[in-house]
Amino acid sequence: MKRLLKWVLPALILVEVALVWSGLLDLEEAIIVIVGVEVLILITGAGNIFFMVKRYQDDRFSGLDPWSALEGGLSVLLPLPVARLAAAEPRMFYCLARWALRRTKLKDGEFSYHRRSTMDMLVLLVVLVTPVEVLVIELLLQAFLPWLWLRLLVLFIEVYAVFWILGFYASRIALPHRLEGEGVRLRYGVFVEGFVPYSVIEDVEHKRRKSAGYGDGMTVDGMEAFLSTGGYTDITLDLIAPHALNGFRPTKPVDTIHLSVDDPKSFLKKLEERMTATHSEKQHL
Repeated sequence: MKRLLKWVLPALILVEVALVWSGLLDLEEAIIVIVGVEVLILITGAGNIFFMVKRYQDDRFSGLDPWSALEGGLSVLLPLPVARLAAAEPRMFYCLARWALRRTKLKDGEFSYHRRSTMDMLVLLVVLVTPVEVLVIELLLQAFLPWLWLRLLVLFIEVYAVFWILGFYASRIALPHRLEGEGVRLRYGVFVEGFVPYSVIEDVEHKRRKSAGYGDGMTVDGMEAFLSTGGYTDITLDLIAPHALNGFRPTKPVDTIHLSVDDPKSFLKKLEERMTATHSEKQHL
């Protein structure tokens, strides 16, 4: 029942958008129905809010960062992919603020992976094209659909889309790969993250490889995961035991991870130092 309630509102909204688009339901009726059903869902699921807050507090107490804990808390009320997206958006805009304020300087043990990306050109293109696109759409709406609410809605969507793209771009800079105390945290912006303990890394190699996918992001091919930039990776981690990474859904466990790093030599050196230190500690125990 809980799983069903998680999907009721998103499914209802999609159905009603289709009904409004087809002309079987006008916009006012659709809004009334959605608000009514949402109130009922909030009433019947009010108890879940308590569990959401408790899950967040438990996750924070166990050592998770606020963003991961927020995602866990939201997953009590929403399907996991929706919860992950809902938690990612405020984090993305937080990254945008850090990037705009130039507070994204790499710290010790952090390594960027974005310099080879073609996304810089995409962001520049969006910034240059959007004002023209907004003007053209505004003129078309004035000519054929001169409703103020529709024009404002389209303007909001256009502006929001620009900030969304800029936020994702900034998240790739503000969230680098990071060597932590117990393992390496691998990322691709707000949408991919995985923590690999040093103890499960069998071997690490500096070698450029072509990704199984295209462009940037994560691709899983068999037992291999590729975190690529510009269609290539620079470092390969061979794992003792299969490990999963988190996208919108956790990947199936993989035993090899290929990742892109802007400074692979330095990354390799420091990673090997951490691995050696971890193995030495184990031998002394």
